Amino acid sequence: MNKCNKEDCLCPKANCPRHGNCCQCINHHLKIQTLVYCMRSMAKKENLKA
Repeated sequence: MNKCNKEDCLCPKANCPRHGNCCQCINHHLKIQTLVYCMRSMAKKENLKA
């Protein structure tokens, strides 16, 4: 289950060691305080509504 979402991962950074592993990716981005790639389009839509 180490690469549980590999086929469905939306992130273009396929060389990333966390690519396809949502739990690791989300935890990493929480630590560095950035938004995960797969949520960026939703965040942009929310900003347009505000």
